Amino acid sequence: MFYLANENPELLSDLVKGFRPKTNNSSTGSMDVFGFNINYRITFSNNLYTILFLLEESQMTAGYADNEKYKLIVEAANEIIYEMDAIGNFTYVNPKTLTLTGFKENEILGKSYLELVHPEFREKTQKFYAKQVFERIKSTFLELPIVTKSGELFWIGLNVQLLENDFAVTGFLGVGRDITEGYNNRLALQQSEEKYRGIIQNLHYGLMEVDLDEKIVYANEAMSQITGYSQSELIGKVASKLLADERGVSVLEEEHTKRNDGGASVYEIPIKHKDGSFRWAMISGAPIYEVDGSVKGTIGIHMDITDRIEYEQELKITRSRLKKYKDGLEALNSVTSNPSLSFTDQVEEGLRIAKRYLDMGLAIISEIDGEKYTVRQFVARTEMPDLKVGDEFKLSDTFCEIVMEKESILYMRDISRSAYTDHPCHHMFGIESYLGIQYTVNGEKRGTVNFTSADPREEEFDSYDLEFISLFSKWIGYIITLSENQQKQLADQEELARKNKELKISQKYLGTINEFVTSLLQDENILEIAWDIAENVIDKFGYEDCVIYLVNEEEQVLEQVAAYGHKQSKDRNVIDAITIPIGMGIVGSIALSGKAEIIPDTTKDKRYLIDDALRYSEITVPIIADGKVIAIIDSEHSEKNFFNEEHLHTLMTIANLAANRLKNAISKRDQEKAEKELKESEEKLRKILHNAIDAVITIDNRGVVKDWNLQAEAIFGFTAGEAIGKTLTETIIPKQHHQSHDSGMKRFNETGKGPVLNQKIEITAMR
Repeated sequence: MFYLANENPELLSDLVKGFRPKTNNSSTGSMDVFGFNINYRITFSNNLYTILFLLEESQMTAGYADNEKYKLIVEAANEIIYEMDAIGNFTYVNPKTLTLTGFKENEILGKSYLELVHPEFREKTQKFYAKQVFERIKSTFLELPIVTKSGELFWIGLNVQLLENDFAVTGFLGVGRDITEGYNNRLALQQSEEKYRGIIQNLHYGLMEVDLDEKIVYANEAMSQITGYSQSELIGKVASKLLADERGVSVLEEEHTKRNDGGASVYEIPIKHKDGSFRWAMISGAPIYEVDGSVKGTIGIHMDITDRIEYEQELKITRSRLKKYKDGLEALNSVTSNPSLSFTDQVEEGLRIAKRYLDMGLAIISEIDGEKYTVRQFVARTEMPDLKVGDEFKLSDTFCEIVMEKESILYMRDISRSAYTDHPCHHMFGIESYLGIQYTVNGEKRGTVNFTSADPREEEFDSYDLEFISLFSKWIGYIITLSENQQKQLADQEELARKNKELKISQKYLGTINEFVTSLLQDENILEIAWDIAENVIDKFGYEDCVIYLVNEEEQVLEQVAAYGHKQSKDRNVIDAITIPIGMGIVGSIALSGKAEIIPDTTKDKRYLIDDALRYSEITVPIIADGKVIAIIDSEHSEKNFFNEEHLHTLMTIANLAANRLKNAISKRDQEKAEKELKESEEKLRKILHNAIDAVITIDNRGVVKDWNLQAEAIFGFTAGEAIGKTLTETIIPKQHHQSHDSGMKRFNETGKGPVLNQKIEITAMR
């Protein structure tokens, strides 16, 4: 049997070349095969050429006895079973075939199979089986719609096997089953998948389907944006190999076990981007089923949560650093409050705490006099026989020379990679990491507190490290000062009292900062942090007034959110709160410059703005996160020249400690605000539609009512409960317009077009 796309006599001649016709009629002939004379006949129908070999009856009946054994089984089978000759005409059909099609045996035998196929599928079906014959495909499967005698449509899944002898195709054997219900279910499922896939596409969530071998069979555009791969690059790839690292693979293995058991779940893994980076995704995964209920793959909805993960990691690191900072301060406080320790022991224990905090090998307190560097006290990770208290070095051979000149902290994680790689200290002492700071005794520079290691430090020194060492240098200065003051007898008791007062202030400062750090761990929102600064910290430093301003980037203003003093109410509200444009006044100027200022006399500063009362000195410190001013700490005093560098340092310390927590709180507030606005917008739209002055009715593609607002109830008299679920022809369309409505719906479903769409028309309706 041969199928030709176009009727071609020349090709027919080629196909039957070698056959010897017995008569002048070219449609019949005979041929000699191994000494046997074989008759044949060539027929043509619907571009299908058939060569039929006519064998002797003895050859055809050899297997008859065996076939009789299976006749009863075939006749009782619940499947469609039939035979056709080489040109597609039925030669046998079992009772199940007659039952499903509605034809009698004498009506269907001799009929072409194409007469039972739905007209829209006949050409496709004919080409399919012509290809099977042409390529000699032993067995095929096809799903196709069949029209019964009564005109009813149903779908069958059909296995067709070629019947052949040694020379040609002699016919077809078909075995099929009614799959109408399964087909409709799959069609509904496909439409449902397309619907929800469209929803997910609009929500910018990545959608990906994989088979049981983890090969990607579908990925939407959002998935391409998450991974960096185009859809064509994703299809066919093994998802775990392309997109997952070791962390993700172990999670995916557990999830695949759940899918195979039919379970759905939500999990988070890092996804490897095409550029080598990783994006975190929250994946909602569920199994995909075959019609028979077996799992054929997995579908996953991917939401990019990289920003959230980074925020959580940053928050975790910040909390860890704050805890470490808090623990360090508490350890120093415990040393100070231990009466059994001498001053020397306190310093030594303090060095151990600081060395352990920084994870450095050696901690030294030096005294510097001109060019002479003297080791006053030290603590080492291991015994150092070459170093002892009182050892002297040339100052220029140490990094402490730079510290004393800069009057600031000098720190290097890896000296070999720094600007000081050629410094004598690097080569003489073999150190690779360094941190040093001055300390003062009785207000005078005495020397340095420095920490060194023979190896580069694994991590960079962060702001908490620098702040801790800054406080530690003050603590060392405090301990040494206290020690020296107690060792010598001062004739002037008044001077001694003054110095002791300063030392107590320093101790109070450490305690207050420690309490502030502890409270920061508990504060979750902007107002809690702001009021904590204003009430619990400022009050303990004896300030008259303090106002916390928050930067409003959208309106480019500073807003008063917390206060201490005259603007403070009992219920934590700012009395007569004001806003100041960024750039205006002293506070607005600091917001622009990002640099703290002390105003000794406000009457001489043109920028000064009176809030609740005139005050004569002011200190303003910005709170900076990620290089950007996010808030301002501002304090005023009734005395001129009240604020000094110690006040400035105190507020800058508070600002530094509060910066990350305040930044995180602002981010959290902005996120909650965005979520609230989205929810309110959705609710507002829902109320607008429900309470619209016009009747709003929505229907599906079958004309069934899905929505029916209040005005529709008022106009047509049907309640929503009565109308929803019914068609318009059952409710408000008059009977004489039913046919027009139904034909219009049919045309719309077929073409997607309708003459009344997007038009304002007047029609008659029923109540």
